[in-house]
Amino acid sequence: LAILGADHGWDFYVMYGQTEAAPRMAFLPPVLAADHPDCIGVAIPGGRLSIIDDGGRTVDGPGIAGELVYAGPNVMMGYATAPEDLALPASLSELHTGDIAEFDASGLIRIVGRSARFIKLFGTRINLDDVQALAREQLPEAVCTGTDDFVLVAHAGRDETVDAAVLRDSLAAQLHIPPASITILTLPDLPRLASGKYDYRTLLALARP
Repeated sequence: LAILGADHGWDFYVMYGQTEAAPRMAFLPPVLAADHPDCIGVAIPGGRLSIIDDGGRTVDGPGIAGELVYAGPNVMMGYATAPEDLALPASLSELHTGDIAEFDASGLIRIVGRSARFIKLFGTRINLDDVQALAREQLPEAVCTGTDDFVLVAHAGRDETVDAAVLRDSLAAQLHIPPASITILTLPDLPRLASGKYDYRTLLALARP
């Protein structure tokens, strides 16, 4: 789309935001869109983006992942639960987005996952979306979740050509964790929420009844 716009005389802006920031927090300048399609860019005017590591320290260098925090006058206070709430003065200026991000070599911000999709096993931060991508190399419909105790890879029973032990050993080697910390769960069908998204809570309950 960026290249199409450049060819036809219009600018393509990639924007990132959340409802809680009414609703924009970052944009990718059009001249950078074609070369940095995986980045959200820089903070909008009047706003500030920072990345905070697990220890609460601000990250400055490239390639170090942490939670993305936005500060600006457009951060919302939340829901009003009574009429008097509407008269309250502004009380929030920072929004912890729940997104895990990092700076690239040029100083642009790249989203690498959601905090809810990260676990810590044996002191190592593990991105469940990355694990899911690895599992899908052997199980195209695999779904991954987990806790700080184990990784769960669930799949529907129709994927019976994959050896669970081989998959477990392969993932363990790539993630540098013991095979015993990976559970492979075979189900007739994968549970979903009313929204159509995978029901991770139910998957965890089925793995550890």
